[in-house]
Amino acid sequence: ALPGLSRSDIDLDVSNGMLTVTSSDAYEKESDKNYSITEFGFSSFKRSWSLPENIIHDNISAKFESGILNVVIPYIDRKENISRKIEIS
Repeated sequence: ALPGLSRSDIDLDVSNGMLTVTSSDAYEKESDKNYSITEFGFSSFKRSWSLPENIIHDNISAKFESGILNVVIPYIDRKENISRKIEIS
């Protein structure tokens, strides 16, 4: 869950077998009208996960709705017998 963030605040990247979610948010907050104080803030986070070798990188998808980031990572079931005939020349 990523409450308070918008879709444009989030970066999702797959590189070298790692899935990484990063976000940064800068904000400005003005206090009551009776004072002339302005507060500036910045927050960020980064979270990475190691991915197995049997994922299909080109078919990874993500959806962000109501503060929830849902990432779908399709994979090839290792139980399937993946084989091919190799011709000998």
